[in-house]
Amino acid sequence: MKDTTNLRVSHRYARLKDTSLSIFGSSVIHAMTNNPAFSNPLVPLATLSALQTDYAQKLAANLTGGTVATAAKNQARAALTDGLRRQGIYVQGVANELTTLLSSGFASVNQNRSQTALAKPGIRKILNEGTEKLTLRVTPIANARNYQVQIQVGGGAWQEAGIFPQARRIGLANLTPGTVYNIRVRALGGSTGYSEWSNVTSRMSL
Repeated sequence: MKDTTNLRVSHRYARLKDTSLSIFGSSVIHAMTNNPAFSNPLVPLATLSALQTDYAQKLAANLTGGTVATAAKNQARAALTDGLRRQGIYVQGVANELTTLLSSGFASVNQNRSQTALAKPGIRKILNEGTEKLTLRVTPIANARNYQVQIQVGGGAWQEAGIFPQARRIGLANLTPGTVYNIRVRALGGSTGYSEWSNVTSRMSL
């Protein structure tokens, strides 16, 4: 039997800046979805997802809001943080080895990935492997938990394209044929919550 007494979930996410906390919540939800190691989470993933969505919306509203919007954002942040705390307690109780704990999207208090900043990733290749699809190959970053991808068309706003658990093959789907997409990636984890964005690379969707 493995000794699990030193397996402890890090709750450093509670210190993250607002946007980083929202991203962290998304990464945990993504990592625990269909994860056989955590089949009966203390906080149902639908509930945690609702808390994260509400917080993201209140965070966006607070950009142009006043004291009322700030109070609403802070209340939503507290609710999400509490949900993550309870989920982390569940993960700590269920995980029987370090790799299992880390597969939840949470970090261990004893892992370097919660203590160091992450290096900046690079986009190695962008492949057209099907209609309306692009496949990214990104340089893996030591101690990264996930990879966040954003896309941009022309000079428009950056849009979220997803959070992915590995860098070797990242698939982007439902793209518009004939459209040139600007793409950037950053690693999630470490002491700052995320790395710098990669250099922007462009590719047309077929």
